[in-house]
Amino acid sequence: MLSDIQHALKGADVVKLSADAQSTMSQFSGAATRLNGLIERLQGDKGVIARVERASSAVGDVAYGATGIGRDLEATMRDVQEAAIAVQKLGDALDRDSDMLLKGRTRSTR
Repeated sequence: MLSDIQHALKGADVVKLSADAQSTMSQFSGAATRLNGLIERLQGDKGVIARVERASSAVGDVAYGATGIGRDLEATMRDVQEAAIAVQKLGDALDRDSDMLLKGRTRSTR
């Protein structure tokens, strides 16, 4: 068995394995950079979440004074705002652990 292992190691193309590992790390680094860009676009005063919250508040203010559909529209805007908050929490979680989508859940949280 030991000789089989030694034979397998002698036949391994270490240079190719190293190049493959470097390529994989480079791709992972690129993905992390793109993910950071996405998080930045979601957060901040000019981010998507802030815009949705402002639009939701403005439409909610208009709907509050309207009759008939006002309550339904207000409830819908409240749901949109809750969704924006959920996306904000996801962005914060990704900020804390940027590769959480790659790792998945641990067995204890399933």
